[in-house]
Amino acid sequence: MSSIDLTPLEILQKYWKLQAFRPNQENIISEVLNKRDTLALMPTGGGKSICFQIPALILPGLCIVITPLIALMRDQISNLALKKIPATAIFSGMHQREIEYQLDKCIYSDMKFLYLSPERIHTEIFLARLPNLKISFITVDEAHCISQWGYDFRPAYLKIIELRELLPSTPILALTATATPKVSSEIQHALGFKKENIIISSFKRKNLSYNFVFEENKLQKTIETIRTLKGSGLIYVRNRQKTAEISSYLNSFNIPCDYYHAGLSQNIRDVKQKKWQRSNNEVMVCTNAFGMGIDKSDVKFVIHLDIPESVEAFFQEAGRAGRNEQKAYAVMFFNQLDIDKLRERKDLYPSLIEVKKLYQELYTYYNISYEAGANTVFPFDLISFKDKIQWKIPTLLKGLQILEQNGIIVLNDAFHKPSKLFIKATKTELYTFQIENQKLDILIKTILRMYGGVFDNYIKINEEKIAFSLKSNKSEIIQALNYMNQLQLIDYIEQNDDATISFIENRLALDQLQLNNELFQLRFNHYHQQILGLEKFIETNNQCRNIILLEYFGEITDETCGICDYCRKRIKKAFQYDQNIYSEILNQLKDHPISFEKLLETFEIQKHPEVKRIIAHLIDIENLERIEGNVLILSPNLLL
Repeated sequence: MSSIDLTPLEILQKYWKLQAFRPNQENIISEVLNKRDTLALMPTGGGKSICFQIPALILPGLCIVITPLIALMRDQISNLALKKIPATAIFSGMHQREIEYQLDKCIYSDMKFLYLSPERIHTEIFLARLPNLKISFITVDEAHCISQWGYDFRPAYLKIIELRELLPSTPILALTATATPKVSSEIQHALGFKKENIIISSFKRKNLSYNFVFEENKLQKTIETIRTLKGSGLIYVRNRQKTAEISSYLNSFNIPCDYYHAGLSQNIRDVKQKKWQRSNNEVMVCTNAFGMGIDKSDVKFVIHLDIPESVEAFFQEAGRAGRNEQKAYAVMFFNQLDIDKLRERKDLYPSLIEVKKLYQELYTYYNISYEAGANTVFPFDLISFKDKIQWKIPTLLKGLQILEQNGIIVLNDAFHKPSKLFIKATKTELYTFQIENQKLDILIKTILRMYGGVFDNYIKINEEKIAFSLKSNKSEIIQALNYMNQLQLIDYIEQNDDATISFIENRLALDQLQLNNELFQLRFNHYHQQILGLEKFIETNNQCRNIILLEYFGEITDETCGICDYCRKRIKKAFQYDQNIYSEILNQLKDHPISFEKLLETFEIQKHPEVKRIIAHLIDIENLERIEGNVLILSPNLLL
């Protein structure tokens, strides 16, 4: 696909079927088209992808998109494919032959997007082909990962500057939904911006009501909330086992519910995700593995039953509610036990000695000898490894993160790589082989019948479907394909949906292992500050939640939101009313909606002026809602 002779708005309308841009999208696109380095801060659901996808269609050449999220790569490539826009991806764990093939496609075809995990941009195979790639601009997604103080630092991001040095005239667009002023400054410096250029969209979500509720019986309150809100939602917890347990519990109360975590196979996760996306009332109980790149606009609520990792993580997860700009709710239920656990997190941070021990355990676990192991990839089962070394999960996760931050390993979550097949032999060579191998002849004919283009591209295949067609079994098909692969007639890459660990460096003796003690201490202190920030955010009950959140991200305002738990209580307290009439109105409406006229009839006529005044006020503060004209219904606000 060559460059498109359309305006950005015309492209938005043609390919995305949207009539207008969201705030700042057009400004960001204009900066990219004018080849200016740009950092764009946009809240979750603000439409970041459009900001690089539209200018990439206008400009000639290939847009490189650097992102650490394999799931996001898959989702965006699938969405672009539906629009007939060619895109591909290269990430850790891919077979070298397929990487070479995808890069060659970027050189010799009309490819518009190449998605890369940050670790891939410094490999020999990529750098060797880089001079032949006609690159329009570079997009750095999740740009907060470049900052040592970002909540999800990735050391490979610090090396993007080396790519910049190889392409000095190629502009960079950096995108993130969560960055404090300190992090924003570091992003621009680390990417070598020629001139500081930042476009900030307000982090305020006018339709999203933040609610922090101290509650001992969190599950009972969750049931009441879901029944009141009546819509599709997410419930976040920090423990995989709890996802299944809570889902089962909610289903027993006739609440349509499923669960999701990274320990499930990718096939199962895909089925669950698609089912939830199609539903208008299903609840998904999940860990933070669920959500990135999910395109569902009608999420009515996000409930946190556990306190998340950081304020940034909360903002990301809560922000998945209400992307359709309809009223939505972000709710955190917590109790004293949760606060105590939050404070205990400080003690779960591993010491430098423990991190070095973890380093040794990892290499030993995979039987990697000294001075070996660089650029190797293995399946990684977190629970099995935890059982082997007898560490607590939070400490282990933090230790692995520290090793990642030091550029020693890269962890990739479980992802689905379907089997792929490419026929290397010529048609004449294959025909000769079929004549000489009658047992494999029917298999080859079946593959050629089911999958077109196998002589030209790596084609996704399904061994189970092939086996069903031949009245065989999957293992026999795999064995036959591997046999032909050994003969170099085909290139067969078998399906993989395991989580993986990549070792970036050779194993060193512990006395040779260099971990920066000063930097370790700075990060340890930063981790403590994150916990203190969470405590303040949760326990503050004398200020608008939205003001606290905006201030955390450097956006100063004195404008209250009017819809968070604090604002509603403040407005209610300031309103003088007859408590008996107020209570009776709520009592009348607690079981079912009532028309305004019928509600009025239940009161003595001399009380009607006060009834009308209270109803008008309750509607103003969104504690009551009108439906079907003059029918009144209790708002979820009254529950929270």
